[in-house]
Amino acid sequence: MTDDTSFQVLFVDDDQRVLSGLMRQLRSYRYCWDIQFAKSGDEALRILRSARVHVVVSDMRMPGMSGVEFLDTVRREWPGAGRIILSGQTDHREILKSTGSVHQFLQKPCTPHDLVRAIERCHRLVSLLDQPALRSLASAICSLPVVSESYADLLSTLDNDASDASQIASVIERDVGLAAKVLQLVNSAFFGLPRRIETVRSAVSLLGVSQLRAVALSGVAFDALDTRDPCGEAIRSLWASSFEIGRAAERLARNNGAEAETIEQSRLAGMLSLIGRAILIRMHPEHYEHHGDAFGNTASPLQDTEDATFGAPQQFVGGYALGIWAFEDNVVNAVTFQSKPELCELDNTRHPLSFVHLARCCVAPTALVERHHPSGAILRGLGMSEAAFGECERVADL
Repeated sequence: MTDDTSFQVLFVDDDQRVLSGLMRQLRSYRYCWDIQFAKSGDEALRILRSARVHVVVSDMRMPGMSGVEFLDTVRREWPGAGRIILSGQTDHREILKSTGSVHQFLQKPCTPHDLVRAIERCHRLVSLLDQPALRSLASAICSLPVVSESYADLLSTLDNDASDASQIASVIERDVGLAAKVLQLVNSAFFGLPRRIETVRSAVSLLGVSQLRAVALSGVAFDALDTRDPCGEAIRSLWASSFEIGRAAERLARNNGAEAETIEQSRLAGMLSLIGRAILIRMHPEHYEHHGDAFGNTASPLQDTEDATFGAPQQFVGGYALGIWAFEDNVVNAVTFQSKPELCELDNTRHPLSFVHLARCCVAPTALVERHHPSGAILRGLGMSEAAFGECERVADL
């Protein structure tokens, strides 16, 4: 019998030698985690029905129910659980087909350090969203909604033999949902890249047209919304603002002497800064429609209204989603603490969080995007006064 208050991890693999190896490698963690093992998807489902499991780590190729089929069942029935593939599978096309069910991919052989790091990240994220219903909501989404016009443009561009990587990247960059999924895929452990990829153009060049076409045509990686639908129009508006926030964060980082990697991460985090709101709108459009006045026409910040309605502000939902998708910690923190950077201890003020926070302070407000007040500590750390920051619109080139 498991303790429902403990952090529970379930490993699934048909090879007993793999399970025995995991038992040895993780022996010391059995004091802080409740670890269980199953030799098939069916056995794992029986365990899930009797215990609240926080993270499931499964092989991909198993007799009977495959790892992807198993994790897709977990996604539908236990959406709050983190879903990780640990496999020696090297066929990228098969991996791409699994993107609708899996949060993270780890390649066998996987070091104990990398495995523990992935699980501990999930453990930390549980405390970020302490409401199980919100965790289930954020975990159930394996990709962000995309505008149907953007998706159609991507398919058309991929189908054109004359299209090059730059043209494809330009289409993807216009939609945050497309960009986030492509970056999640390219940074998967299965591609074995020596460094994190933070730009869509680099991601497209590395993935290649054929692999992008395969995932686009699979229909499982992208959630296309019609802009004629109110939800689709809201997402289109959010993504337009997100693009401007990313540009502003990038410009602020560059103008304040940040390193190249920080500049890239600032732009990416700025683009992703509103994904929590996109998730909430996609999953609960009735709240935004029924409570339109409360959300769009109030003196209270929109995030406070969301906190009262859903139990957490959009940035916590977005940070949780990015965390389980294994985005870089700097990006996750910049999204999570964008409105209150003082909640995150920074060793260096020239951090993506600082520039995303300031970008949110100067972006043009809309019914779905509020403007934040600049943190005095961030401004002082960058050697800026509030008066100087009043020129933010010019500096950020908005």
